[in-house]
Amino acid sequence: MEATKQNYQIAKEIIELLAKENCTVKQSEEILSFVGTTIRNTSTVQRSESLLKPLNRSEDL
Repeated sequence: MEATKQNYQIAKEIIELLAKENCTVKQSEEILSFVGTTIRNTSTVQRSESLLKPLNRSEDL
């Protein structure tokens, strides 16, 4: 995860929701895994500068 204020806020909200719903660690892991898999299976790769940034190092090879 990129360390941004927005990402930390979203992560905090997710943890608070899981805690409010009294989810166990196992339930939480399964929910997060399901959400991640669903997103991966229904999304396409989007071009962004942050995605390409690490690849710019290839110019130095």
